[in-house]
Amino acid sequence: MLFHLGEDRSLRLDRLTALLDFGLFLRNPVNREFLQLAGSEGRLEAVPSGLSPETLVLAGRQVRLSSISRQTLAGRAARTLPRGWAPERPS
Repeated sequence: MLFHLGEDRSLRLDRLTALLDFGLFLRNPVNREFLQLAGSEGRLEAVPSGLSPETLVLAGRQVRLSSISRQTLAGRAARTLPRGWAPERPS
């Protein structure tokens, strides 16, 4: 099943690991370093030009930014996922 991130972008729902508030995430210098590293490794997908990121979406090793609020995306996930769902942990 696909999970819509906005701006005609989506990801497979079973790849969704975390939805984080982008503003809160950036407060920590280590997190900013993480974003720079993900960008330099080609794992960061930014929002289209002219839009502000609101949510950081972790999907496996991919890092995606969305202009949709974390609360809205979390609500979408909650309505789509089966009750009691949790992401698979890597072995």
